[in-house]
Amino acid sequence: MSNKERGWATQAVRRFTGALAGLLLLAGCATPGGGSPAPRYFLLEVPAAIAPLPGARAFDLALGPVRIAEYLDQPHVVARAPGGEVTRYERARWAMPLGANLSDVLRGTLERLLPGTRTVAYPAAQPAPVSHRIALEVLRLDGTPAVDADGAATLVASWRILDADGATLAWPEARTTLSAAVRGRDAAALVAAETALAGELATRIAQALLALSPAP
Repeated sequence: MSNKERGWATQAVRRFTGALAGLLLLAGCATPGGGSPAPRYFLLEVPAAIAPLPGARAFDLALGPVRIAEYLDQPHVVARAPGGEVTRYERARWAMPLGANLSDVLRGTLERLLPGTRTVAYPAAQPAPVSHRIALEVLRLDGTPAVDADGAATLVASWRILDADGATLAWPEARTTLSAAVRGRDAAALVAAETALAGELATRIAQALLALSPAP
């Protein structure tokens, strides 16, 4: 190969290398992780439709401990396939630990259902005097996304109402099982259904409190 041919070859390699580097740079800038779609982060929220219950009264409440099943204690939003297979959305994640998020939502919903109610988390670094405490264990919170028809989200929880000294006053149901339609195939649709379920669970708890402590 002549010196001239070697020069042409060297220039061609440099042009190719430069073009390839440019493409890789663009691909890396398109999305975090060099081409992988960015994660989406979700939170359960106090349902917008929640309104005060008839005959509502104010309580001083502590909520906790709130325990969640081990399979839910992870950063990803969890789904369930037919046959009981547990799956997860790899790019749909909780913006905070699910147990803490659920506790915040239940407390906020109870305060809206029972105007004037004050709620605190239990246990707390600085305990406040309360009239009742709700202990809660979430055994299931997941769902099947919609395909040809609506999917379904399910919440299964065990909860009880205790007095200020920790004695059980009421255990309305050994297990509360609630379901809601999932109107969509993505994680956002599942989280929306789970938000509705959290609101329904808080409503059951508020109704039990009112039944336990009738108005004078």
